[in-house]
Amino acid sequence: MKAPYSYTRENVVEIQCHGGMIPVKKIMNILNSMGVRNALPGEFTKRAFLNGRIDLLQAEAVMDLINAKTDKSFEIATNQLSGKFSSELSEFKNLIIDLIAKIEAPLDYPEEDLFDADTGNIRVSLENLLSISEKMQLLCEGGKIYRNGVKVSIIGKPNVGKSSILNMLLGEKRAIVTEYAGTTRDTIEESIVLDSIPISLCDTAGLHDTCDFIEKLGVEKTKESLKSADFV
Repeated sequence: MKAPYSYTRENVVEIQCHGGMIPVKKIMNILNSMGVRNALPGEFTKRAFLNGRIDLLQAEAVMDLINAKTDKSFEIATNQLSGKFSSELSEFKNLIIDLIAKIEAPLDYPEEDLFDADTGNIRVSLENLLSISEKMQLLCEGGKIYRNGVKVSIIGKPNVGKSSILNMLLGEKRAIVTEYAGTTRDTIEESIVLDSIPISLCDTAGLHDTCDFIEKLGVEKTKESLKSADFV
């Protein structure tokens, strides 16, 4: 593929071979013996960024696309990779530059009385910028949830049904459930997807005072899970 039409905007040679690790390894050994080195992790995307094929936001979207856990997170990453968010940020930047010009012009030319004439426009511009920035913040926070998911810890006293809730949400008997208190002594983490949001569920040992050394360790882990959780 001739430059600049490749992903990296560099000349690229693509070798296709039969599937399986042995053919690939043998071809790589031949190439390595000729002085060719293996690409570093993310190197093609790094070169694409450095050569102006994509911007930084699009480069970050490549990793988000690879790590997407749900259709929604895939959709968000695809939109970012297409340059949609970059375009919106560029428009936001132009609005800021325009506002700076409106503020600086009266300071540079005080004899023209520009500030009094443009005060209303400056207020409108500021309100517009504030509205756009708030929408962007909400989009970013929402995107972060779809991308990284949320951690939910199931906390409570011993034998109140924590493990039963975990099993119900998972649709399988992941945690042991008995009528005896203190069955769960360690944290059990499993993942589900709810409304396209990846959720990490954490079942924990029951919170209570105990003299049992192992149960104490379990309670300490429960307290750690309580601090690190997004929802309890």
